[in-house]
Amino acid sequence: MDIKIFSSDRRNDWDSFVSDHKDGSIFHTMRWKRVLDKSNLGISSYMIMEDKNKIVGVCPLYITNVFPFLRVFTLPSSDYANPLLAKVSPSQIKEALSILFSKAASMANEYKVSFWKLYLPMSSELNRFMPNRFTVEREYGSLILELDENAERMFVGKIHKKTRTSIRKAIKMGLEVTEELPNVNDFYDLYLSTMRRNKGFPEDITQLKVIWEELLFKKDFTVLTAKFNGKMIAVILAFLFKNKAYVWKNSSLPTCLWLNPNEFLYWKLIEQLISRGFKYLDFGPTPLNPSAGHHFFKSRFGGRMVPLCEYYVPYSKIDLSIYRNMMTMGKLLNVRKKLPDAMLTRFQKRLI
Repeated sequence: MDIKIFSSDRRNDWDSFVSDHKDGSIFHTMRWKRVLDKSNLGISSYMIMEDKNKIVGVCPLYITNVFPFLRVFTLPSSDYANPLLAKVSPSQIKEALSILFSKAASMANEYKVSFWKLYLPMSSELNRFMPNRFTVEREYGSLILELDENAERMFVGKIHKKTRTSIRKAIKMGLEVTEELPNVNDFYDLYLSTMRRNKGFPEDITQLKVIWEELLFKKDFTVLTAKFNGKMIAVILAFLFKNKAYVWKNSSLPTCLWLNPNEFLYWKLIEQLISRGFKYLDFGPTPLNPSAGHHFFKSRFGGRMVPLCEYYVPYSKIDLSIYRNMMTMGKLLNVRKKLPDAMLTRFQKRLI
């Protein structure tokens, strides 16, 4: 078995392997690599695993920065681009991972990378072969909703009563949905309003612009807009791949939350996906803690939680310790809530 750095002449081979793999996602594809490269979020370093000139595995890697300004291997804007391996024997999996981690360690030394932040679904067979020296956390999961062919049956049978009431209220109050692609600046303005309300680190508009330019609307992604009295008050963006959709961003005006636009848009997205024959909706990374707001909101749509294993592969134990201690301290002190919006934006621009 051999591991090679990806070259552009293998684009079609790469995408064919990802499309055929049961865990493949749009975040593994060459289309997403193009989005990241054109967004200038870091240095791409994708790897192909081969056996007798046949692809048996792929690993998307990106070199980017994290607080406090360390270089790491990760994939910006996604927790889903884990290594993919074909169905091979346990000994071959063990060999492939050993070679992969050895190759990554050499690259880490060359690019002065401190650690690799790697996500694997708990259901992945690769978890059995991850070295014990890698630190693992389980704070987030993917909340996945299996879509019924009958939307009305699903509405009554899976969605929580209070969420159904919120959706009916939104419809009664006159909320309307638009399935056309909105202006990217209007979408971004709503996104910023949500990030400011939640005191998050807002991303730059560049990546959204690249998505609008490089990906195919209605094929690679869909956007729904909620309007009230003709005014745009909420948006939701989901990526599409095979029979599955992935919610990426959902934003709304804080002054219009009384209209329940978020519950309304999630339901309208579910209706659209059912009408188009999709089988699953992934609500995106969700805290495993049931008391967390995102978990509470999303779980009421009736999905099942698939925990994510978050591995830290250390190349500098000191750097990794600094990073994890800073993140833990930041959470305990609730630092984000205390920083002004301008500083949050400045931090984000330095980190990507």
